[in-house]
Amino acid sequence: MTLTEIRAILAERGLAPQRRFGQHFLHDENLCRWLARESGLEPGEPVWEIGPGLGSLTEALIGAGHPVRAIEIDRGFAQFLEEHFAASGRLQVIGADAVAFCESGQLRGRVVMGNLPYNVTTPLIMALVASRAAERMLFMVQEEAADRLVATPGTPAYGAVSVLVQCCCQVTFLRRVPPAVFYPAPAVDSAIVRLTLLPNAPDPSAYARLNSLVKCGFSNKRKQLAKLMACWIPPEGGQPPDRSRWENALQNLGVRPDARAQDLAPTTWRALAAWATASPH
Repeated sequence: MTLTEIRAILAERGLAPQRRFGQHFLHDENLCRWLARESGLEPGEPVWEIGPGLGSLTEALIGAGHPVRAIEIDRGFAQFLEEHFAASGRLQVIGADAVAFCESGQLRGRVVMGNLPYNVTTPLIMALVASRAAERMLFMVQEEAADRLVATPGTPAYGAVSVLVQCCCQVTFLRRVPPAVFYPAPAVDSAIVRLTLLPNAPDPSAYARLNSLVKCGFSNKRKQLAKLMACWIPPEGGQPPDRSRWENALQNLGVRPDARAQDLAPTTWRALAAWATASPH
């Protein structure tokens, strides 16, 4: 869908991009086709799309032969999508808040794609990761969010989100995307990231403990990890190991005594969560 077509549809329908929904419509048709190819979808395989807007990516996916289930919160755009793609018979539009929909566990599929608004990027991705809802996720996000997803230990962008996502997924930064391919153009660059669920990703119960542990560790990035962990409360209740046992556990994992949360790699965090699970309280 070209920029001219997008403007014409908006004018004809009396619609406009809503800031509260973070709407920026992709109008680079070559990029949309590239995304459809990069999805790794099998011929005719269905796909979930989050936040289709006016359907630029939807058009590329349907054009490539894929049935699409699209989650769209804006009623005006949802109605347009249903009418515009009715003849194809390959689009189902679900009018819902995408974060709430994913948190409810209703989204299940092998591949999920979307151009994500900045204000929902983190909660949406975390909901999908926690529920292991998809094997592959391909998202366009603001570059700052992409940097957090792929960040490595000790770098400024590395935080709880980096750890939790990388504990569950292989994260690949695919390419940067300039503001000029969107209408309206955002003030910052975007990026495309691919998240592939790891074969040994934590199950929901293990993830809940890992999530609790990591958030406790990153609650004060200046404080030594063993001190923070002594305040950790297991999600299922009970008393956590005391500071001396945390110090021993970290030492056994090759972590120095004065380490902070941002010094530990995701694999170390998983090992620490496994130890906390096995450790008597």
